[in-house]
Amino acid sequence: VFNATFNVVDTSNSPYNFTGYTASSQMQKSAGIGATTVPATTFTVGITSAAGGVFEVSVGSTDTRTLTEGRYVYNVLVSSGATIYNIVNGNIMVYPGISSAP
Repeated sequence: VFNATFNVVDTSNSPYNFTGYTASSQMQKSAGIGATTVPATTFTVGITSAAGGVFEVSVGSTDTRTLTEGRYVYNVLVSSGATIYNIVNGNIMVYPGISSAP
């Protein structure tokens, strides 16, 4: 299981208002050897406080269990009407067998 919470602020350091927005997120193998254009997994994105600029991305153990070792890239897109913003992007390193639930 993986989850992360993001607190988004505007240029005046006030919470960004996500009221009326929807969000989505995917990850795929990064550029280079083994890169793909097919998403390796899709995150669940929940805007947990629209007025407070807070959202959470998560992916369950069924999906994380099937990921192969390597570097992945991800992004989080938010949209309001026809306007789409790439609000977060980054890298995720997947290592096999680091830990498991007891």
